[in-house]
This record gives sequence, structure tokens and C-alpha cells, in this order.
Amino acid sequence: MKREDELCCGPGSDESADGCCGSSRRSFLKQVATIGVLTPGAGVGIAAAAGAAQRGALAANAEQGEAATAPRDPIALPRTLRGDQLAQVAFPLGGIGTGTISLGGRGELRDWEIFNRPDRGYAPMYGFAALRARPDGGEPIARVLETKHLPPYEGQSGLNWPTAPGMPRFDSCVFHGEYPFARIDFTDPQVPVEVSL
Repeated sequence: MKREDELCCGPGSDESADGCCGSSRRSFLKQVATIGVLTPGAGVGIAAAAGAAQRGALAANAEQGEAATAPRDPIALPRTLRGDQLAQVAFPLGGIGTGTISLGGRGELRDWEIFNRPDRGYAPMYGFAALRARPDGGEPIARVLETKHLPPYEGQSGLNWPTAPGMPRFDSCVFHGEYPFARIDFTDPQVPVEVSL
């Protein structure tokens, strides 16, 4: 004997198709369509039941308190993002109808959608800006003008190798954005200059 919530004819069922206690999806849809044609007023009853369910859901939401409906603080502009907040920033650069390259929160150039070709997520191999500086009497230092990669990592093997994940990058940055302007302030104690993009 089967429970009410068990499938009769599904995978793993011992019932044959002839002795199945349920129906296939196709036969169910045919039955529903037939009922709808034979009883035109049935749709009114279904709509009324759906309306009652919606009213019940709205009442349940209202009972959750004013926390769900409390006004939120307005977003301060320009937006300032740090740390993990930088992982999914894609600030569009370019004019209307000219294609777009996005500036990522870490300073990376991403989403190269140019030449009438939408291509979100595409970045050319080794397409990055770099900085080389030498303090007076010191050794030169070079950095990719980005911060370290942040999760979620892209690519089949974790880090996306065309973005040169092994190259030295800045320790941290702060992204300031208010469309159409963005600024990234990089910090690294080993770099002898202040760097902003």
C-alpha cells in the first residue's frame, strides 16, 4: 500500500504503467483543460481561491512587524566600498552606443563589450595597467594596478590565468563611485608614491 505522498509511476516505483494509481503530466494537463472547457465558471472559483491565498500571505507579512517595512537609510553618494565589497563591482566606462569596458572594484578592467558584441565576463589576455616606480637611490618596484584577487574566483582552475594572478599587486584599495565618475585609491607600504585611478 502506498502513502499519499509517494509517487506511483515515477522512478523507483514497483508499479507497472498499466496499474499506476496516478497519472502522467500530459494526462493531468488534458484533464485540467477538459474541466476548464466543460465548466467555464470554474476559473472564477480558482481566481477567488488564489485571491484569498494572496490576502492571507499579505496578512502574514504584516504580522512580521514594522522591521520589514521600516524605511532604510538613503545610500550615501559617492559610494565607498572596501574589502570583500569590491569583488562584484563593475563600473561601466564608455559613452552611449560606443561599447563598454567596466572598471572592477579592485581596479581591473572587465566585461569588454565592444565591437557590437555583448560579452559580459570577457577580459583579453593580460589586459591590465601597471606601475613601475623607483625611489631615489632605491630599487625599482612594479605592481599591477589592481589589488589581489577576491572570491568568487573565476575560471576552471580557480583563478582566471589570463589576468596574470601571480603578478604583484597592491595590498588594498578603496573604491569611490558615483556615476559617471569613479576613483580607486590604492595603498601599499612598499610603493613610494600615492596611486589613484
